[in-house]
Amino acid sequence: MLKHLIIFFLFSNAMAEESFFELTSQLKLLKPENYIEQNLELEKRLEDLIESKNKNCIGIKQDRTQCVLELKSMKLYLIKASYDARENYLDYIHEKRKSALKEEKEKLVKEINLSKRR
Repeated sequence: MLKHLIIFFLFSNAMAEESFFELTSQLKLLKPENYIEQNLELEKRLEDLIESKNKNCIGIKQDRTQCVLELKSMKLYLIKASYDARENYLDYIHEKRKSALKEEKEKLVKEINLSKRR
């Protein structure tokens, strides 16, 4: 019975880590246009996985050091993925605003040039 519990625990742990890295990959690849809608959901799911891993680390007496190191690695990876996604989104917003500013400038210059001809 103990052998089955250990196998189940290791398997579920591996599945959680796999899904963690899949979700962080999705976070890093978020299209800037969808960032607002999808980011909160992804980050919540990722934080839940980290919390689950944290509870697992607390419950394990053996290999606690390894578990804590994995947890730390997951947190660092999440921070980097979140930062990259946010930076990508901010670059997108900045480019949109620059484009709008350029269009407004061109419109005003055109209006002034037309008014000089009259």
